[in-house]
Amino acid sequence: MVDICSALVSYGSHIHADRAKALYYAVSQNSPSVVAALLSARLKFPDTVRQALATVVDETGSLPLHTAMRYGYLECCQQLIDAGADVNAVCQDMSGESAVTPLELAIMTRNKNAVQLLLQSPNCQVDKVGSRKATALLHATSRGDYNIICYYCLL
Repeated sequence: MVDICSALVSYGSHIHADRAKALYYAVSQNSPSVVAALLSARLKFPDTVRQALATVVDETGSLPLHTAMRYGYLECCQQLIDAGADVNAVCQDMSGESAVTPLELAIMTRNKNAVQLLLQSPNCQVDKVGSRKATALLHATSRGDYNIICYYCLL
């Protein structure tokens, strides 16, 4: 499948077509090799990749990075960040009721490695206000995630 995706992308297939579902499916199935094949289009078609990274999938209300973060698919997260995904983007949470940042999702899923990955991104705004008009640190303290809080404060 990777070879087929690579061939299609190299010939100009737009990964943002169909509401970026190709990228969403690759991420949601935790398929880093297919994600890499799709994101390889950024060399020849940077606008296509930029659009795919910023396209919300209708069924979930999520951006690709939010989907990868929600399920803890860290290799896919890293690939998306390396390709230019906005680590501060605000999107729907798991319930679809409020907007969250990827950092909030990492805290909601209690994934210390995901928190670390995001905090190491030079563009990460640690005090970005997301859902309930609160920062990630407030969410971590209100959830009692003291291991994450200690790690978060030490970076």
